Amino acid sequence: MKLLSSFLLVACCLLATGLRMTIAQPPLPDNTCQAYRQLALNPNSNLTGVVTSGGPGFSSKIETPSYSVWIPMCDQAGLYVPLQTRQNFQQFCVLPRTGEIAFDPASQGRTGSGSSTLFCQCFVARQTVVSGHFRDFMPDCDATTGLYKLVQRYPSGKMQCYSPTGNIISEQFDPSQIVQLPASCY
Repeated sequence: MKLLSSFLLVACCLLATGLRMTIAQPPLPDNTCQAYRQLALNPNSNLTGVVTSGGPGFSSKIETPSYSVWIPMCDQAGLYVPLQTRQNFQQFCVLPRTGEIAFDPASQGRTGSGSSTLFCQCFVARQTVVSGHFRDFMPDCDATTGLYKLVQRYPSGKMQCYSPTGNIISEQFDPSQIVQLPASCY
């Protein structure tokens, strides 16, 4: 908490003097949503851009919050709400703890505000794996709807059916030993 208070004090002083501030490189510390929201609510904040960094096998992106670009939405626990909306009404998905971009339809040329929180669920789970938090299973998401694809493959090669919302609906099966999907997949 002391670190967060110090960060806010420095950030507010920089904003008040009109100096540009450089946001920390990803991954950001956990639970920064409220601090970045307060900074972005200042109409004089001029922080813009997307900060990227990479590590072994992954890339991380954080969009810098600012009054003119994006004011983070936080939940009651101080975490980022998975579905965020820019000032131009474009929506994108972020990881709740860090605000790291999990999926950005605008980066794929798609625009609009037709997303829902459900749209982000699979992409948030996938980005958590890509960022190195888990290594067991990487969800396969439908790029248009953001929902889980029906058949998911595990690193072992086994497969399993999932509901669009990410619930397991079948036992694992070996794809070479079946002629059709298990009945529970439909």
